[in-house]
Amino acid sequence: MPIADRLFTNASIRTMAPASPTDGAPLPTALASWRGRILAVGDPADVDALVGPGTEVVDLGGATVLPGFIETHMHPIAAGAQMSAPRIGYPDCRSVDDVVATLAARASGRGVHLDCSQYEAMMHAFQVFRPMYEAMAPDYAFERQIMIPSIEPAADGMVALCCITGQQWQDLCAMIDAPDLADDEELWTLKGRQDRREEVWPRLHAFTTAHTVDEVVDLATAFRIPCGPVGDGATLPTYDHFVERGVFVSYPQGFTAPRPPATFSAIEPAPRRPAPALGASGDEPEPVPGPALGADPARPLAGIRILDLGAFWAGPIATNLLRVLGADLVKVESHVRLDGMRWAAGYQRERLWEWSPGYHGANAGKTLAALDLTTEAGRDVVWHLLDDADVVLENFSPRVMDSWGLTWAAIHDRNPRAVYLRAPAFGLDGPWRGGTGSGLP
Repeated sequence: MPIADRLFTNASIRTMAPASPTDGAPLPTALASWRGRILAVGDPADVDALVGPGTEVVDLGGATVLPGFIETHMHPIAAGAQMSAPRIGYPDCRSVDDVVATLAARASGRGVHLDCSQYEAMMHAFQVFRPMYEAMAPDYAFERQIMIPSIEPAADGMVALCCITGQQWQDLCAMIDAPDLADDEELWTLKGRQDRREEVWPRLHAFTTAHTVDEVVDLATAFRIPCGPVGDGATLPTYDHFVERGVFVSYPQGFTAPRPPATFSAIEPAPRRPAPALGASGDEPEPVPGPALGADPARPLAGIRILDLGAFWAGPIATNLLRVLGADLVKVESHVRLDGMRWAAGYQRERLWEWSPGYHGANAGKTLAALDLTTEAGRDVVWHLLDDADVVLENFSPRVMDSWGLTWAAIHDRNPRAVYLRAPAFGLDGPWRGGTGSGLP
């Protein structure tokens, strides 16, 4: 009879909150109680003594694991397990805490407070496409990639440009007057441009270095190419767009930094104040019960309906995280102009738009509605979908939703309970509001 129901191996042990280690449990093995059962944490050498036919073994791999990665010799943020041996973990050896806390929350039906690095959480949450490569292109070998265009020299500084789709590349070629490059299908892909970078860079830089940063940004914006100036700590707070939007603010500690990125229409941000000292009042969360997880703790957002009008990355990846938590997702995508993420694959194959790991990683499990929102019939369907939605999300530049009549006033009038989440690259106002961008605002 095994003494453990679950055995976690290769884990550095800190604390076992919210469950406590068994008093006197010697290292390298510590035990914790969950739902009246026993969890074991220790070294692989202890496996034979702790496991039996009914034991579930979870290898934490030193708690530096991201599912889908196979380069185990690399830095922890890029280390992980093969798909045949999935692992669980956070970098910096906090896996045991998180796993036990998660199991306890599932057992009690109430959430718990986990204190972890925002960077680490992002690294886990945003890597959804890597397992897709394992399934869709198992022989694809990841190599260091050089994006072209990317951060490029201008006459008076540096400018950031981004071309994910072939159409964006063709538009860039039209902007720099390079029709021969636009007609070369090999250059429509990121890898094609990378392989021929010594040919592409001189043509691109001949244009960018002949123009100022502002001139390149204005032209690229007119061509709907994601772009922006490249600043530093001294220049960023002076940009007119950030000044008008109040992006940089002074903190009590005497430095200037960005304000919280997300804003709410009916809620003022909390006043800025110094963080509490370690051990001082306010350093730990209030000892109150966590939020109820609903009828199914594994799917706390079950029953929530989300209308996903997003494209590329920022919108779809956000709604994908909500889907993982149990929400019902309907993604609207134009059958006339497909989501550009369908071409973000890094390799070539027939019917590539159906085989992009990036697209499927951000959109798995969503119900897809193929509509043309430039037509009245397509917009009518969206309005009917919106009637039942709890959340509506989009990440286009503001002009797109405005042109379709999907403004906050119109949505709120039609469905007063709906939350409207907007994530344009440069915000809803300011001089750059019409610009496009790729990434995670």
